[in-house]
Amino acid sequence: MKVSVFTPTHDPQYLRDAYESVKAQDVHEWVILYNNGAEPVRFQESWIKEYVSEDTSGCVGAYKAEACAKCEGDILLELDHDDLLLEGAVEAVKEAFTGNSELGMAYSNSVACSMEYEPREHFDPLFGWSYRPFNYKGYELEECVAFPPIPAAVSRIWYAPNHLRAFSSKFYKMVGGHNKEMRVLDDLDLMCRLYTVSKFYHIDRPLYLYRVHGDNSWIVHNSEIQNNVYRIYYQYIENLALKWAKDNNLLAVDLGGRFSKDPRYMSVDLKDADVIADLEKPWPFGDGTVGVVRARDVFEHLRDPLHTMKELYRVLCPAGYAFITVPSTDGRGAFQDPTHVSYWNENSFLYYTDRRWSTYIDTPVSFQAMQLGTSEKNEQGVCWVEAHLLKLYGNMSIPGLKFI
Repeated sequence: MKVSVFTPTHDPQYLRDAYESVKAQDVHEWVILYNNGAEPVRFQESWIKEYVSEDTSGCVGAYKAEACAKCEGDILLELDHDDLLLEGAVEAVKEAFTGNSELGMAYSNSVACSMEYEPREHFDPLFGWSYRPFNYKGYELEECVAFPPIPAAVSRIWYAPNHLRAFSSKFYKMVGGHNKEMRVLDDLDLMCRLYTVSKFYHIDRPLYLYRVHGDNSWIVHNSEIQNNVYRIYYQYIENLALKWAKDNNLLAVDLGGRFSKDPRYMSVDLKDADVIADLEKPWPFGDGTVGVVRARDVFEHLRDPLHTMKELYRVLCPAGYAFITVPSTDGRGAFQDPTHVSYWNENSFLYYTDRRWSTYIDTPVSFQAMQLGTSEKNEQGVCWVEAHLLKLYGNMSIPGLKFI
């Protein structure tokens, strides 16, 4: 099994350090792509292949795509020009991919530090982060434990698999590789596409030293990154959740789905559906057997919101998703339809996502609101609440705010 390490660089000053970490690994090649006027270092080893890009777009996605196109390996291992691979990194990657033909990406825990090997500040444990002590050449650092490969993590760059990231060349090509038009978040976009066609594996070891010096790309372009995370989240999250449900043998159900049947879901309705059921009664699914619930314009037709939310919580598997759209009382839609029997707005969901509000109702329901917002009113004065809810359970570590 051949591993190709690839490194686009616009500033080669750190490449000698990276070289020391790569040469200790069992790699087939190290592909370095110089861009934006960077001068080649000109290493002498034959396994190091240096190229100069003629692309002047400044799009990181384009440089990574060009570098990967020059790789010969079965596995493509990404190494930023200012970072280091830790001992045993490539061996652990090979072990992860061996005998696993469905694996599209393996990723590890990472260790962040300054250029002087001082530990970086922790991310808040309230958001699910955890750390372990790690000694690097006598420096006392900390290993940041990556989140499991669930849609809630993969879809948002703050919690998505971090370095080390290694891609199956087969699946990389299948999804079209890096988006050449993306200047930032190219890795997040790639991971979301890979997730829908393959499986991910978390190597629960520190294999990557992430060095922070102030000119890192994620710092320079931070505002652009923050402003585009949810654009990518909305683009992929439903497909990610459906793939996760399928991989874990969980159901995907569309409540009230007879009017616009989606073949990805099992429709549930009073008639003309895959499952005929009255949702005012106990739902016809076992506890924790559902991975994704879609409910578009259906909750307002159910009389008892507490019953609705309790049943939603009961049937969902921990970390399962509910995609809910319901007319808001902030517009005319909640009241205009004579068949509506319950009324909802953004605040309605606080009783199931915020402990301060949940104390006022007698229910064990606890969701994390991954998305909660209200659309603009249409020409008829109708607007909708859109809620993406993630089922929490006990003290499980979910990327993002826990039930607070």
